[in-house]
Amino acid sequence: MDKTRLVGVLEKVAKEYPGNLVDGQIRDIPRIAFNISLVLETAKSKTPSELVICDLGGGIGLFSVGCAAFGFKRIVLADDFNDPVNLREGDRILELHRNYGVEVVSRDVVERGINDLGGDFDIVTTFDSMEHWHHSPKKLFRDVVAALKPDGGRVQADRVVDVVVLRIGHARVATVDTRGCLPR
Repeated sequence: MDKTRLVGVLEKVAKEYPGNLVDGQIRDIPRIAFNISLVLETAKSKTPSELVICDLGGGIGLFSVGCAAFGFKRIVLADDFNDPVNLREGDRILELHRNYGVEVVSRDVVERGINDLGGDFDIVTTFDSMEHWHHSPKKLFRDVVAALKPDGGRVQADRVVDVVVLRIGHARVATVDTRGCLPR
């Protein structure tokens, strides 16, 4: 992976956010570049242009739109978009994602699942979102397994990883505790 090119792509996209959000997105670039590198490492046999990703709970952040701008084949972003920034900025905040080709799906993924999102995903991701889920994700994780390609995987980097034990069948899981390992 060309990390310099990835950071350049992320900087370009971050500057396209509404003015009041640009600085925060730029500060988040090291974390997002790290998360994208986790995805690329998990799917090491494929190039970005071959990867189909489903990001669960990613919100308006830079990850999904960054993957799209970096040339990933297909990105599905599923979130309830019920965070304060969404309520403050409104739906227009997601236009940036849509303009880069991200398929934006508004729903509570724990409650409604992902069976109807056109599976065959190479990777399903969750970054810093599980701590906001109010119900057991067991059914969702079964949906994730069903939606993954046979050689697919799941990348999870959440603050609660030390209390989460996942057994999701055939899927490879890269679970990362991101506390203290990223630049601030």
